[in-house]
Amino acid sequence: RTLLKTLSNIACRDTEEAASNSTAEKYPLLQLKEQEKKQTRSMGSRISALLSRHQRRRSRVHNGPLAVEEDRKEDVEIQDTHKTEEVSEEDFFSALSDFAEQAQLTDSQAEEECPLCLEYLSEAAAYYDTEYASDARRAVFRFKICKHLFHGQCLLALKAAKDNGCLRCPLCKTIHGVVTGNQPDGLMHIFRLDDIVAGFTTPGVIQISYCIQAGIQGPTHPNPGTHFTCRGFPRVGYFPDTTQCRQIVSMLMVAFERRLIFTVGTSMTSGRHNTVTWNEIHHKTSYTDNSSGHGYPDPDYFYNVC
Repeated sequence: RTLLKTLSNIACRDTEEAASNSTAEKYPLLQLKEQEKKQTRSMGSRISALLSRHQRRRSRVHNGPLAVEEDRKEDVEIQDTHKTEEVSEEDFFSALSDFAEQAQLTDSQAEEECPLCLEYLSEAAAYYDTEYASDARRAVFRFKICKHLFHGQCLLALKAAKDNGCLRCPLCKTIHGVVTGNQPDGLMHIFRLDDIVAGFTTPGVIQISYCIQAGIQGPTHPNPGTHFTCRGFPRVGYFPDTTQCRQIVSMLMVAFERRLIFTVGTSMTSGRHNTVTWNEIHHKTSYTDNSSGHGYPDPDYFYNVC
């Protein structure tokens, strides 16, 4: 497994170096001398992206903008090694206590209907055999944020229908918990280019590069056991090197950690099935031309992506 990971990292780097060389030929300004690269790093103007340790990544995100520090590597890699595991009923109700609590119904609430099964809250869920129901399934829970009431059994069924790490209230759409996606394992690299984003005057371009390899779909994907393809990788996104954009990049780091940047499905551009696609978090794939809508300048982009 270690050998496969090493070969995978080498293949990703080779692909990125080839892509970088072709870009450099097209844009001579991107050809930085090695001495200039070292000087840029020593001055602290190159972004250090995600660190390999989970807790250090989270502390940097929560402490505000990305810190700038000297980096001894040419790029920084993150690998998402999340594996989907089936959650037991006991674990579910244990985790549910973080954002919901068992409710003691008043007389008026007892006559209200559960929004999911439309049975009275004082009665059991309509589609469950109460003979074998656990106490938690029979109970009524109130979300701590939005205060809406549901049968415990109904919340368990809602979780089973869409297991994305959280529960979304069917009435007000409030998200309870942490949203996670089904992005395949991959690497995220962050670089700094000494160039200028269209519409800006200060040099500095943050380049994010994502590398994902083809594989087999897991239980959270549309067709478990079926091969999926990865076309157009490594994929890149660009930001001007500003305080606001560093904060946006730190948000993307969290999104990648939670497997939300990509998904497996049908490509909107090529129509291919069972392939890795963007997952509705818009990235600018060019920093010099916005004729396609995927470049700069775009004054509304930073607000929209946040």
